[in-house]
Amino acid sequence: MAVSGFPAGEPQVPPSGLPPVDYSLGPDSQPQAGAPKGTLTHHRLAPGKFFPGTPHDYQIYAPAQYDPARPIAWPEFTSTPVTSIAFGGPDRAWLYVTQGGKIFRRETRRTGVVAWELVKPPQPGL
Repeated sequence: MAVSGFPAGEPQVPPSGLPPVDYSLGPDSQPQAGAPKGTLTHHRLAPGKFFPGTPHDYQIYAPAQYDPARPIAWPEFTSTPVTSIAFGGPDRAWLYVTQGGKIFRRETRRTGVVAWELVKPPQPGL
């Protein structure tokens, strides 16, 4: 799959001088034998007031088993609002989310910060 201006299969070189980044799709992103084939429709919104003259394109994928006569099964995360999100743990590498009386946690590759934590500024040099 080629994006305009970038040939397929060639890594993109960031302007920062970092090594090239390869955004190739893996084998799990390729069509699979025996998997039902859905349809992909392309749409364009009218230009908005914030970016006049700029079209906004979007795509909708409908799985092959989609039946418009049956209601869509909404994921559980849309049924109740998220009530809190915070980083925790000794290195603040865990993200905690509370929703509908449940608490979820996931380890992240980043360290979170606490906005309300007081930091003592360094003493000025005299």
